Amino acid sequence: MSWYFFALLAFFLIGTQRFLYKVAASHGLSPSRTTLSFMLTVALLSGFLYSLRPAPLTSPAWFGLFALVNSASFVSATLAHISSLRYLQAAVVFPVIRLNIVLVLLFSTLVLSEHLSPAQWIGVGLSVLAFVLFSGPREGPSGEAGSGRAKGWAQVGLAMFAGAAASISSKLGAEMGNLMAFIALSYACSTLFSWFAHSVSPAEGEGAGKRPAAAIWLGVGIGLLNLAGFYCYLKALALGPLAVVASINGMHFVVAVGLSALFYRERPSKAVLAGLAVTAVALVLLRGF
Repeated sequence: MSWYFFALLAFFLIGTQRFLYKVAASHGLSPSRTTLSFMLTVALLSGFLYSLRPAPLTSPAWFGLFALVNSASFVSATLAHISSLRYLQAAVVFPVIRLNIVLVLLFSTLVLSEHLSPAQWIGVGLSVLAFVLFSGPREGPSGEAGSGRAKGWAQVGLAMFAGAAASISSKLGAEMGNLMAFIALSYACSTLFSWFAHSVSPAEGEGAGKRPAAAIWLGVGIGLLNLAGFYCYLKALALGPLAVVASINGMHFVVAVGLSALFYRERPSKAVLAGLAVTAVALVLLRGF
């Protein structure tokens, strides 16, 4: 199977996972408790799967460094992402955070010296256009006001930069092989970071600690989706170019926004509908010809 197949599969799986962030936020569940459950689920399952077929690690020091950077940046991005959804609409948060693709593209072309076909460059450009369309003016009230809006945008900024670091470290780790070991090590560190975040922030807003069981079970569901999606993403990165794979994965917010519109009646504007069409074209062009 090709890198494009794995990239598309990751696109749908991670997009659905991101929608569950919206579920957590809308029900006032603890972001840190949900994230801790999610991380622990992935760490335990990936560790078990790796134990079934263990293999020696190449360059353990670099492998461990990439996993550590990946886990720290991913936890930061996840917590900031969930928190931002309390103050801003999903149709704003998802696309703006994914503008980190610009940072990833700079790294892939300047550092990794990756070369794209003309069709793929057009696809990358359309993926950026999709971000612009989704983050443009929307119909109806946004629900953003005052200090809440400022907090939301601060969390969006943190999630954007941390997400870029997570993508780059994923590429570097995937190229070293042993994908399940990378997932297990990265998420073992992520679980520790998530536990620390939960322990130092017991108060996360009104109602955040009232349904701990719901947060835990939702975290398990997010973890199952993430394990499958992250494995497919790493597989695509190991086989294909970072710039293209990251561009495809970066548009997974379309799945989350669509599900949010379906289940939470967040009415899509004409710009959002146009963004959906642009995304579909971009996905085709990014495959290359």
